[in-house]
Amino acid sequence: MPVVSSKHAGRVQKFPVKSFHGGYTEEAEPYEISVNQLSDICNMKYVKVTDVYGNPVIIAKVRQGTVKLTTNALPSAVKACWLYTPPGGSQELIYATDSKLYKEVSGVQTELGSLDGIPTFTEFNDKLIIHDGGVTKYYDGINFGKLTWEYDDENLGTGDGTTVTFSGTLEHPTVKASTLTISYVSTDSKSISDNGTGRLTGDVVAAKNITNITQANPAQVTCSSHGFSTGDKVHIQDVEGMTEVNDQIYTITVVDADNFTLDGVDSTGYNAYTSGGTASGNIIVYSTGEYKFTCSSAPDDTTSITATYEKVDGAPKSKAGFVRAERLYMYQDPDNKSRLWYSAVRNEKGWDGSTGGGYVDVELKDGYELVGAENFFSRVILVKGNSIHHLKNFPGDSDFRVEPLIPNLGGVAYRTVISAGSFIFFLGAEGLLFISATDEFGDIKRNLISKAFQKTAVKYANSNTFACYNPNDGHYYISFYDEDKGSYLSKLYVLDINLGLLSKYKFAFGQHTALSFCHDKMLIGADNGHVYELVNDESTFKDDHDSYASDTYIQGAYTDWDLPNNRKHNKKIHLKMAARLGATANLKLYLNHNFDEFATINTVLSMVNPDIGVEGELVDIADMDLDIAYAAYDFDFSFGYKFSYRDLMWRLENINSLLGAEILGIEFYGAILGD
Repeated sequence: MPVVSSKHAGRVQKFPVKSFHGGYTEEAEPYEISVNQLSDICNMKYVKVTDVYGNPVIIAKVRQGTVKLTTNALPSAVKACWLYTPPGGSQELIYATDSKLYKEVSGVQTELGSLDGIPTFTEFNDKLIIHDGGVTKYYDGINFGKLTWEYDDENLGTGDGTTVTFSGTLEHPTVKASTLTISYVSTDSKSISDNGTGRLTGDVVAAKNITNITQANPAQVTCSSHGFSTGDKVHIQDVEGMTEVNDQIYTITVVDADNFTLDGVDSTGYNAYTSGGTASGNIIVYSTGEYKFTCSSAPDDTTSITATYEKVDGAPKSKAGFVRAERLYMYQDPDNKSRLWYSAVRNEKGWDGSTGGGYVDVELKDGYELVGAENFFSRVILVKGNSIHHLKNFPGDSDFRVEPLIPNLGGVAYRTVISAGSFIFFLGAEGLLFISATDEFGDIKRNLISKAFQKTAVKYANSNTFACYNPNDGHYYISFYDEDKGSYLSKLYVLDINLGLLSKYKFAFGQHTALSFCHDKMLIGADNGHVYELVNDESTFKDDHDSYASDTYIQGAYTDWDLPNNRKHNKKIHLKMAARLGATANLKLYLNHNFDEFATINTVLSMVNPDIGVEGELVDIADMDLDIAYAAYDFDFSFGYKFSYRDLMWRLENINSLLGAEILGIEFYGAILGD
């Protein structure tokens, strides 16, 4: 405790702020927090170092800058972004609005296609999987589209050694062209496949040759000994002259053994038939799944005739996914809100038991959706709207099942359910919570987050909030959405999960609208349509060449140094600040519970001139031309400044530095006066 004296001239005391280990809190007024806490901060992060006396301390450091990755802006705000390298290709920047997907390579922008909503991305089986709330999509560097659903070994019938013709309807139309394979055994293995236009070829009876087609209504086809019956469906191809009839399936009416008409086809305006063409009754109608084929020889007795094919746009819908043990897991299916889908091994088309895929429903009857799912060591953590569960083991295991974990606690925002180191974070109605892998499952911990911004987290707990974890710096970034205003908060909340301390970032390029960490890069989408990278080194402290100094500040507590009944007389201030190539900042002082500034002191760290005039006083400052490191330097930047007060608050703002700056603390030197 400093000594109280009424004769202050010879009793100068030091009132230090030498560590920010309390961090920033917005849950209390500046005069309600301790001296090692911060009442405001922006564009600063925390670093744990050792001071010259060997004590661990927390200092504040200007955040790293950003570089623009895109040459071409999207027509509206970037809602998602990713870096993807196709097989055998070079890296592509993928970015999206809420309705279109684009890529940019070497400064050239290309629209890939339409989306059903804001996407998230998962890389699986060399493809970029796109979860947008509709049928799950993919991009492989060439093709963009909806994932199909592969069905294996659908039973079409059983051979009896004599029957050769089989017909029916596949169970899962619409069938994707060129994906149908029918297998049977007749002495040895036989195979039938579709040609992409509806004809079945392979081990089937041969097609019939066409010798003429009339220009009439209906068109009449001459085909000697065709063997068809009225009502049959017939596929025609390879006709010359009247090419309009090629590669289509027709329902026919038999005229005689050598002629039939094409129902509903008026060919009077078609080109004249010249030659060629075949007609086949071996067909597959893709839209309905109807099929008919005649085998080249009868399938053996008791053997199965099976079909494998893909369903167009058949994959489950999803908004997010992850990869686990070579399977793609997906969730947030609007048609199956409690469902977690999993694919076959290394097969993004296999989603049911025929291929080894499948799903689990998480408490289907409780009426709440599955908000999020994360691979978490040997389990999958499943966050519902009202409870938390875990999925044990792997598909095929006897104990592969969902078990309850925590009742009456759930999440609200699927893009906040994120695995961050040994934690899983999620935003719920109670605020931002996490599960720790080091504790027993079911033990929900809030101490890492503390109470620094729980009111904000509760107020903006809605499905539009999104987050991202950056393992390079150990920070969990979360962007809150204000439903009343219909917009995101201008500042990005940044939680250092190792230190449990909170900061906020604001970018000079405008409003952040998307976040993703991929391939060792932290990407930020902006409302100006561009994508930026938050650099992981100290190469830049600007946002794409624009300074963010006007939004870079740190503000301490309103403190009376635990002497509420005594006035203090300040004589000198030591600002402990370091920078490599110089820095400037404004030090503001507030006195006696007054939030109108008492004084603004312009501070300058200069390599050229270490003695700077400050309102008639001298500031002795030594600049750093080496790496900033608290342990290696003891800074003592002091200047005389006299005033009397009961309590004070300091604020350092407009912190501008070319290659970074650190705030190590601040000390006020003066005397304590009697009441």
